[in-house]
Amino acid sequence: MPTLVTINALDLYGDDTDEQQRRYEGVEALLRELDADIIAVQELRVPRPAPTPRRVQRAAAAARLLRHAEAAQQVGAQVRLRRLAEAVGRRCDTGDRTDNLLLGVGGGVHHVGLLWNDDTVAALPGRVQRFGRDAGMWHSMVTAVFDLGNGVLARVGSVHLPPFDQTWAIRDTSQILRAIHADTLPGFLGGDFNNLSAVKVADPAAPGAEAYFDPDPYAGLAWHPQHVYQLDADGVADRRAAHRLEAEHLGRMHDCAVLTGQPWTPDDRAPPQRRASTPAAGPLVRHPPRPGRGGPPALGRPRRAGWRPD
Repeated sequence: MPTLVTINALDLYGDDTDEQQRRYEGVEALLRELDADIIAVQELRVPRPAPTPRRVQRAAAAARLLRHAEAAQQVGAQVRLRRLAEAVGRRCDTGDRTDNLLLGVGGGVHHVGLLWNDDTVAALPGRVQRFGRDAGMWHSMVTAVFDLGNGVLARVGSVHLPPFDQTWAIRDTSQILRAIHADTLPGFLGGDFNNLSAVKVADPAAPGAEAYFDPDPYAGLAWHPQHVYQLDADGVADRRAAHRLEAEHLGRMHDCAVLTGQPWTPDDRAPPQRRASTPAAGPLVRHPPRPGRGGPPALGRPRRAGWRPD
């Protein structure tokens, strides 16, 4: 059975220091060890040079600088995706042309991509979709249809949602649903959602009651300015974006950790007291329509980084 890994690589290839170069080598070694058929990666980082005051004094100069910066991000993201593909022995394009790269260029300095093992699965040319700032997304998303073998097709994607704006994250979910619900193909969406799941499960501490699978990491903490943009109007974790994806009457996406009975595992890099954003929810999986049921197919979400279906 094909395997999928999704990883937020944290500013991958965005720094030339020896310390960060060693960390990048560790990320590459991890992905080689996991040996997944498909890899969804987020946070390929292209540093943005600081403009000098003289260069932005005039409107025309500012416009030229913006066009240059956008082109630099595009080229830099392409170089970084190819670098990762070469380092882990995977493919990242469906042909020889640059526009065949499975790359989603974001509106800032972070970008997403897809890699695959060309010996076990195949990305189909002409079945790639890219969503960036031009589609209204804060970061970006890329999806592609893969032949998993024996004629089995599935859509796989990589996405990165905003950490600082839950309202924008809700807008981004429309692009996710647009891509995932394009047809009846099963699919997987790996990503850093910068959000908490809205799924509720049986509460082991209260028989007969339910609790969120992703607990609220801010509950009981003292007020902190870096928490505000992760909270709703009542001061609790804002799960509206996840609800739009996961509710049965909306996106019908379900956390695959829940579907497969896996225990909750935090995947954040630091406790909330020291970090601006919440733990990132895991990737998404889409299943074909269930026999005897009408309407759109059910969806599911595997967990992030290193998840393998059994």
